Amino acid sequence: MRKIISIIFAVAMALTAGATDARNEAAPTGIIVDSVVTGVANGKLFLDMTLRFDSLRVTSNRRIVYTPVLTGIDSIGEAAFTPLMVNGRRQHISFERNRGDFEGLEIRRHDGKPQSFDYSASVDYQPWMEHAFLTLSNDYCGCGDILDRRKDTLDVIDRRRPQLFFKPLTCYVEPKAEGIKDRSESGSAFIDFRVNRTEIRPDYRRNTVELAKIISTVDLVRNDSNVTITAIDIHGYASPEGPYANNVRLAQGRAKALADYVARLRNFDRSIFNVASTPEDWDGLRRYVADSLHLDNTQGLLAVINDSTLAPDARDRRLRQRFPAQYAYLLENVYPALRHSDYTVHYTVRAFNLEEARRIFVDKPGQLSLQELFLVAQSYPAGSDEFNRVFDVAVHLFPKDPTANLNAAINAANRHDIVSAEQYIEKVPDCEEARQVRRAIDLIREINKQNTNH
Repeated sequence: MRKIISIIFAVAMALTAGATDARNEAAPTGIIVDSVVTGVANGKLFLDMTLRFDSLRVTSNRRIVYTPVLTGIDSIGEAAFTPLMVNGRRQHISFERNRGDFEGLEIRRHDGKPQSFDYSASVDYQPWMEHAFLTLSNDYCGCGDILDRRKDTLDVIDRRRPQLFFKPLTCYVEPKAEGIKDRSESGSAFIDFRVNRTEIRPDYRRNTVELAKIISTVDLVRNDSNVTITAIDIHGYASPEGPYANNVRLAQGRAKALADYVARLRNFDRSIFNVASTPEDWDGLRRYVADSLHLDNTQGLLAVINDSTLAPDARDRRLRQRFPAQYAYLLENVYPALRHSDYTVHYTVRAFNLEEARRIFVDKPGQLSLQELFLVAQSYPAGSDEFNRVFDVAVHLFPKDPTANLNAAINAANRHDIVSAEQYIEKVPDCEEARQVRRAIDLIREINKQNTNH
């Protein structure tokens, strides 16, 4: 099956027209051109449209040859598609017996009955076709082999004021299968320790609440039959006040104590824990001061905090001596938050079949791979609310993935949301599908402009 990947132009729907001949009562009274779509793929420009003959009369000995013709603006180029011969009964019989030199499509017209034909053809693509007009040439023939030939044309796109029609893009790309679905859940806890101590007391100050944050994250993963915990990272931080050597001891000891507490409470093998520490969280202090709206002399504070020529103890001492009021404020209101433990629970998720994936998508879409999300989307009618939502969620879960962004851009363009489409397509490397989306965005913009002007 051909995949159309570039919409060049399209037309107003259901234009009634035809060649009428006042000299001959048997001339055709009209056809309807419907659902015209063009696209470029593999160096070819494809034309798909439906021709409706409900009001067209073709007597038994008559024939009409319709030829779609593409003409560039200012007549810079012209290309004819495969002709279609519409025959009356006798002409159809004659054609079947002797096709002759005619190289095209042929159907028999059943007068007085609803009838349509799904026309599909292609020509070699040329750059001038990017902006062109499509006409339908009617070659009206007399009876038998005696051709009283005259040509009329039906403007499928009005040359004076083209009416553009956007056909939804279909060039969605299926993502590659994800070998192992690695996932993680992270957070921070602020465990209170007694001065210069590293052992954890669960009932000390707010520790009950803070420890519950870690345990609930672990249990959220641990109690899910679809996942397997592979590692737990714990990184402990101490605040910058006091001797650096002591802060090294405290940060290391407190991080290890927290890992031991979680392992003991949930009966984990200690080998799955990765424990690290940062003796003094100068980065956290730097971020707070840089963003502060309450402190005076933030530039002076930052100059000391960023002075890498000073050892940590000298830096702390200079802050305290030069900015005593600000230091006191930081010590009371900011430093407690710098004594924190960051934790990450790593886990893998099993693969899901389509029915399972659709159920998982409702509550835990993050457990699905990008390919599984794509298959879930394809299980819904294209353009439906469910279909659109899956692509929106996919790009939210995989914001840096080129395929997720490409499919989200296509979906946004199909909804005429060119603002979102442009944001997504900027994250996609150049490829034919991305160029297709950009052409579609330009077309939608032209449609919006045309609708505004008219």
